[in-house]
Amino acid sequence: MSDLLTERTPPVIAAEINTIKQQTSKILLAS
Repeated sequence: MSDLLTERTPPVIAAEINTIKQQTSKILLAS
């Protein structure tokens, strides 16, 4: 999360949300 100066365009935000959802799913399945 060091790229705070990166432009927060909708595609970037959407990609981050998808990544977080995937990580959350993996954590839930592993527990």
